[in-house]
Amino acid sequence: ATALAPGGADGWALLGLARLRAGDAAAALEPLERASALAPGRADVAHNLGTARLALGRLDEAAAAYRAALALDPTLAESAATLAAIEERQRAAAAATADPRGRPAGGAPAVEARLGAALEGALVAGSGQRGLRVASLAPRGAAARAGLAVGDLLLTVEGRPIGSPEGLLRLLEPGRPLRLGVQRGAERLTLLLALGG
Repeated sequence: ATALAPGGADGWALLGLARLRAGDAAAALEPLERASALAPGRADVAHNLGTARLALGRLDEAAAAYRAALALDPTLAESAATLAAIEERQRAAAAATADPRGRPAGGAPAVEARLGAALEGALVAGSGQRGLRVASLAPRGAAARAGLAVGDLLLTVEGRPIGSPEGLLRLLEPGRPLRLGVQRGAERLTLLLALGG
């Protein structure tokens, strides 16, 4: 599509989205940035650009893209929720850095290292159910191999509700696959997560 209409935002936006959905945020970044430059008024492009930047760990840039998406379309619930999670993560990081006693980081970094995914506590809209939102994903990590995507909401592990990274960490064992109940947009999925032995 970009070869046929190199100056059109649609082709670049679709290429970036396809690469993002394939789990390649690094490859998605350039086409999404081009689409954003060509069509700065598209909230969907700004949102997808935020998702790519978040997956690459570029929190400040991701937050800026989500803010731009919300300025264009304030009804984008996923942009608002992800922006809130980024801001909370940044506040927590700033608080931990400012603590003169050097508090331990807790379970989230350990989960991130073992899964190849950053998970943040989240609420399912309208239900009050807690879960873990995939904030970023390492392309070849266990979470990516299981089929998780940035923005997915992990609701259950082996059929039991999961609300904290620490709770998930207690269940992780190399060689023992776990059934994950995941919400992706309006769709409910079951994925199998296995850590390397």
